[in-house]
Parts: sequence; C-alpha cells; structure tokens
Amino acid sequence: MGKVGACGAGGARNRGWATAFGASLVAAVGSQPIVPQSIEWAPGNSARVAEWVRAWRGCRPWLAEFMERGERDRSVPVVNRLLARPRPWRCCISDGANRAALDTIAFAAAKAADLIQVRAKEMDAGRLLEFCFAARAACQGTGALLLVNDRLDVALAAGFDGVQLPAAGMPVGRVREQAGAEFLVGQSCHSAAEVAQSQADFALLGPIFPTPSKLAFGPALGLAALRQAAECAVPVLAVGGVTNGNAAACIGAGAAGVAAIRAWQTGNFFSRQPVE
Repeated sequence: MGKVGACGAGGARNRGWATAFGASLVAAVGSQPIVPQSIEWAPGNSARVAEWVRAWRGCRPWLAEFMERGERDRSVPVVNRLLARPRPWRCCISDGANRAALDTIAFAAAKAADLIQVRAKEMDAGRLLEFCFAARAACQGTGALLLVNDRLDVALAAGFDGVQLPAAGMPVGRVREQAGAEFLVGQSCHSAAEVAQSQADFALLGPIFPTPSKLAFGPALGLAALRQAAECAVPVLAVGGVTNGNAAACIGAGAAGVAAIRAWQTGNFFSRQPVE
C-alpha cells in the first residue's frame, strides 16, 4: 500500500497541489457541503469546478499525465456498465477518509467490489478531494465504480464515476443537468416509498438489520420492507447490518446487491454468490 498511497497523493508535490486546488475549489463552490438550495440557486457551480480542473491541468503537465493515467472510461455510460454486471452487486462504503479507509478501499477494489462509496460527511472539500485522488489511484486497473457521498462538486473534480445522494438531498434531475446523463447517481433511502419515488440509477435501502450506528434512528426495516422495495423499477442494494451470513437472505428478498462498511473492514467481504 505504500506505493499506492504515494501515487494517490502524488508525493509531497501532489499533496501540495491537492491542498491548493482544494482551497481554490472551496473558494469556487463554498466550504460547506452542497445542499439542494445552494445548487438550485447557483447552477454554475459545476462549470466553475471544471474551469479550475482545466486551469490546473493546463499549467501542470505532470498533473495532466497523472489524471490521464487514472482517467475513467467514458466510452460507455457508467450506468450501462453497472447494469451489465452480474448480480449481486457488491458495494464498499468507506468509514471516513483516512489511511485505514484507503486500505479498505484498495482491498475492496482488489476483491472486485462493483461500487465504492467514499463517505466522509464532515470533511472539508480540500481534504476530501485529496483523499478521492488517492482512492482513485488505489482503484486504478480494477473495475470498481467510484462515488462520493453527497459532494457533486468533489465527485466531478476528482473524476469519479458518480455521486451518492441522500433521499432528501439534491434532486437527481439537477445532478444530471450539471454532470451529464452518463454520470452515475445513487440514492440512500429509508423506506420502500422513497425507493418508489427515486429517479436515481440505483438505491441503497437500510438499515435492513440492526446496526450500532443506526440504533438512535429507530428499528431496522427488515426483509419485508426490502422485498417491497425490490419490486420498484430502481435496483436496490441492501445496507445496514448486512454480513456474509445474511447477505443471501437479502438477495433472496429481491435485492440487486449488498453494501456495507464493517464487512469490508474485517475482511469478511461478500462472495459473488453469498451463502448463508
């Protein structure tokens, strides 16, 4: 992992660039996580991010070379590449954005995870962008599709495949207007009704089973809710308390796949055909 980390951050020089770029990004789109209202009233945000990317790449040839080495394949829309994959899909969600999270991401990518979501809700744009560059480098050469939680601006600047939105977050249609139809959009939902209303490419539904991080939000949804959500048009991945021991029950209830944080951290990742 030493080389991956060095490549991802680009050594001292690349880290300095990412920090400077992050500061520029914050100045362009704001230091706080983008909320629906700010995007709705400032539709030029993504254009300003793209301008910063072009400017920094243009004046730093070594950066352009780095970006080209890690460039994501855009010849086929990302959603088509996801839908063409055999099910069940497997999604790794990072627990923050630190070295341990980067190790887990690299492990998941090496084990052929279909989706990797960078989740660091409280991190500022500059540090999150730097981590996303490192995550992209760690996944280079694998088939993992990369998303970042909520931050469309960072997802675009980092060259990620998509963004994972909260159910009550930025409208999916607004994302497509700014990022293009080929951009992958996931949505986190907490009921079958929210899944039914979603216009995203896929939905995470949870928590399906009890999990320590969600106890304060009420009881788990259970397999019955998952079964109901799976009847909707949007492919659904089960999340929340999902383990290699209960993943098969989720697939049996109609889930298109499973997602987790701890299962990947502990190495108890899901096989392509999960077994009880």
